[in-house]
Parts: sequence; structure tokens; C-alpha cells
Amino acid sequence: MGEIGFEVEGKMMSSLLRGLCIESWEEKDLVQDAYQVFEKMRERVSVIDHTSYSFVIRTLCVGRRTGEAMYHLVEMIGMGYVPRTITFNNVIQALCMEEKIGEALVVLVTMSENGKIPSRTSYDMLIKEFNQQGLLLGACNVYGAALKRGVVPHRIPTKTMVTKNKK
Repeated sequence: MGEIGFEVEGKMMSSLLRGLCIESWEEKDLVQDAYQVFEKMRERVSVIDHTSYSFVIRTLCVGRRTGEAMYHLVEMIGMGYVPRTITFNNVIQALCMEEKIGEALVVLVTMSENGKIPSRTSYDMLIKEFNQQGLLLGACNVYGAALKRGVVPHRIPTKTMVTKNKK
């Protein structure tokens, strides 16, 4: 649009980004397109709103680009935004799917440090991943931490090891 003389402004780019992100959750080929729009926004728009950050973080998680998702989560927090619980959970889930349990725990701690109380879902994902990796003590520790916070997870630590389908 800029090439044919239209002024592209923040709201327009934000709408385009959100639409691409939502489509990319089903059509994985659009993840890169959504990210390119986000990068253009970072160049042209003085302030990116927290919703755009949340959309792009989820999109990166869906596209299994957890390193970039983590980077933008930290960047978002650095800009003074407090991500919603679901944004943290999207990152935790993506990290667990990649068997990066240590990084997922860091996100859980970051969540708490930023005033968000981890949800039952937050703990369930971590307990499930610890169980799947055969790390019963880790699962028990996460379960205990949840109970201390007054959250009762659906998942409980088990001795049964379930192996994950490898990629």
C-alpha cells in the first residue's frame, strides 16, 4: 500500500497482523508472513500495543519458534506490559511440546514475578511434561508449588512414564 501512495498507519498494520496471526494458527505457512508484518510494525510504529505482542507470541509458539516467542515475551515485559496468563501459558505449552522443561519453568517464575498467578493449566502442562520425561521429583515439586499457591492441578505426579512421540 505504501508503494502506491497510501499512508500505512499503526491501526491498519495492527489489524493486518491480528488477521494474519489468527489465520496462521490453522494455516502454518502464514506464520512467517505474520512475523514480517510485526517486524514492519516495529520499524514504523512508535509503540506496539500489548495485544499485538500477545498475538505474535502465540503465532510464534504455534509455529514452533519458541526462541523468538521468549524474546518477544521478555521485550513485551520490558516495555511495561504485563502479559495475560494465556500468553504465558502459550509459551509454556510450546516449550513443553519441545521438551524444554527448564525454560518452561523460567516462564512460570517470570509469570509470578510479574504479578500473574499461574493457572491450573499452567501447572498441569508442567506436571504432564515432567511425567512424560520420567522426572517424578520435578512433577511433585511443581504439584507442591501449585498447592502452596492454592491451585489444585488436574494432573498428579505419577510413576508411570509415558513416552512422547518423537518428531
